Amino acid sequence: MKKFLRILPMILLILFELAVGVLLFLKPEEVTRTIILILGLGLIVVGIVLLILFFRAKKEDSGRIPLLVFAIFNLIVGLVLAIFPGWIVSLFKVLFLVYGVFMIASGVYKTALYINLRVKKIPASVFMLFGALLSVVLGVIIVVNYQAAAAIMWRVTGVSLILAGILDAIGLGINLFRKEPRAVQ
Repeated sequence: MKKFLRILPMILLILFELAVGVLLFLKPEEVTRTIILILGLGLIVVGIVLLILFFRAKKEDSGRIPLLVFAIFNLIVGLVLAIFPGWIVSLFKVLFLVYGVFMIASGVYKTALYINLRVKKIPASVFMLFGALLSVVLGVIIVVNYQAAAAIMWRVTGVSLILAGILDAIGLGINLFRKEPRAVQ
């Protein structure tokens, strides 16, 4: 029983990784919205606790003002996340669009740099050009499909959580069934 209690936190972590990973893979947008909502509610609770601590602190306590500032910050961010989780999910999608545009701009710059180096007879690897063109192509794909790119990112996160949970479970299992090493005599 003692051994079980010692590994219980790891078992719970593995179950959490697997559950969230599967949910993110199957329903990325809904799970993301729910996670944002829960995070917002958590920040609201933290903000309220900090506000209570602020009002209970002595007026001459120098740590009182930072408590108030952090309480207000947590309350504002928590309220925004809790009230507008869908808007935050949409913001992620817009960030993917911005990222795609950045990749295109970066690829165009690197292509121009490659051409400039070649014109000046300065050695430049063709891999520099391939990397630049790849940035442009991937950037265009992301810009054209930025909403799908966001969903893919959450699915990849889900797969990585599933893999982490499986590997953690294997590691835990190996450690549980491993015989204790004997002292060398």
